[in-house]
Formats: sequence, structure tokens, C-alpha cells
Amino acid sequence: MATAIDLIGRSMRRAGILAAGETPEAGETSDALAVLNGILEQWSIDGLTVYARREITFSGDGSVGYTIGPTGDVVGTRPEMIVAAFSRVGADDSPIAPAGDDEYSRIDNKSIVNRPTKYRFWPTMPDARIDLWPTPNSSCEIHLIVNQQLSRVESPAQDITFAPGYDRAIFLTLAIDLCVEFQRDIPAGLPELMSDAVASVKRNNINAVPEAAQFDVALTGAYRTFAAG
Repeated sequence: MATAIDLIGRSMRRAGILAAGETPEAGETSDALAVLNGILEQWSIDGLTVYARREITFSGDGSVGYTIGPTGDVVGTRPEMIVAAFSRVGADDSPIAPAGDDEYSRIDNKSIVNRPTKYRFWPTMPDARIDLWPTPNSSCEIHLIVNQQLSRVESPAQDITFAPGYDRAIFLTLAIDLCVEFQRDIPAGLPELMSDAVASVKRNNINAVPEAAQFDVALTGAYRTFAAG
């Protein structure tokens, strides 16, 4: 998993501030982290949401629904979207497929306790909610791969795995801003690459759909759902 210092080092090398194989010094890292947070803050002001990918894990307790967020049943950062979901019993993993409101409402007995095969996700505030069917008991561990909003990086060692497309846009934007910060010339072609990458992220923000759409094992070799777009 990538960390903030990994991103900073890559961006500094792309900007020509560091040579291949070099790593930033402590003072450079601190300055670069401030620049990175400035980018995230500015994008947030501009309405451009940055998504980081996380895995949330919790055990079932026989409940139909679970809230996830700062005051939820599962305490943490509120997820914006579920990308993939699966259950784990012992060493056995099994996918949990997304269900829309209509499909979920047609389930007659929602209190059956067994291994979940379907979930419904509500990106409510301040805590999101996930309903599982059948309802899991304590022997069943639920794993959710989610997108969460990232507005600030607290330390160079913080894990920051971005949703697809965001890493490149932030990497290139940071490289340009670090050129300004360290008073270096911006490498030829870098602004154009950055503009294209940021434009792609903006399109993703516009087209983002909170509910997952389909499950494909053949293409990925793993349990994964993809956002509809």
C-alpha cells in the first residue's frame, strides 16, 4: 500500500527536484506535505472530491443493518461508495452482490440469519448505512472495499491508496506545485499531462454513481463490483 511519502518522492523525482533513487529530506517532506494538503483543500473548495480506497472490516451480530461513520456502529470515516463486498468465514471468502431498493424491498423475510449474499447501501449523513441479507452472525466477517473522501493527509507515513485515476492527477499536480515551491523550472509537457489527468478526474466526479452495478470474477480473478457509469 502506498504512503504519502511515496507520493511525495515520486512527484519530486518527476519534477526534477530529486534524482532517480533519491529520497526527500525531512524538511523537504514537511514542505511537500503542506503543498499536498493545499492541493486537497483547493480541490475541495472547487467542488472536486478526492476519493481514497479503504477496506472496512467488521463482524456480524445478527442485525439487518449497520451504520458506518464517525458515530456509527462501525466507527471511522464515512464511506461514499462501496466498490466491492465479500464475507469471510474461516478461510472461505464469498462475494456479496449489490441490490437496489426495488430488489431489496422484494425480500420477504429480512431477518433470516445466514451468510449474506446481497447488500443495500445508503450514503446517508453523518453515517452511511449498509443493509445485509441474510443477516450475518458473529462467525461471519464482513469486508467492504470503499471509496472515502480524502480532505487532508496527516503524516508522511499515512496510507493513501486513491481510487482509479486520482493517483495520477494528484501526482502530476503535486509535481508542478513542488516546482513552484522549490523554485524549479516546470519540465516540458508536464502541465499538459496534469491538465488531462485532472480533466479525467472531473469527469469521474460528474459521472460518479453511488451504487455499485455488477460483479465480475472472470476479468479480475477476485470479488469486485464496479460503479455504474
